[in-house]
Amino acid sequence: MSSSSDLPDGAAAGVPGGAPGRPEDRPWTGGPQAEAAGARPERSPRRNPIGVAALIVAVVVVVLGLIQQVIALLAPLLAYQAGAGAQSLGAVFAVFAVIIGLIALVALVLGIIGLLLRDRPRGPAAAGAAIGASTLLSVIVGAAAPLLYSLAG
Repeated sequence: MSSSSDLPDGAAAGVPGGAPGRPEDRPWTGGPQAEAAGARPERSPRRNPIGVAALIVAVVVVVLGLIQQVIALLAPLLAYQAGAGAQSLGAVFAVFAVIIGLIALVALVLGIIGLLLRDRPRGPAAAGAAIGASTLLSVIVGAAAPLLYSLAG
């Protein structure tokens, strides 16, 4: 078993060959010697705030969609108790569809912008764009279906 007195002067335990006493003399930390030897100093990873914003907006869209589904489950019971008709229920769901569609469009646009940025992580931007696009498509199909049914019948 070796003690710290067995180590060379200025050496750190667990570091092969010991470690010089000053941090700037340690080439693996990106000090002056590392730059002189041609090593690149560590850079902080680049971030994509627009992509992250797209993902956050997409999560908001998903949460609003879940709230809409809960309202859709409870709406017939609440409308019956309040004496409201089908027209008022349709108006509530139309307002929800417009709001969700607009927010999904924002997520899609932010996601596309985030994907177009160079040298940035693309995962959050891609997820935001994908969720925004699928939600927007769902809203469009959901709005078009009753119109198509009315034209057919």
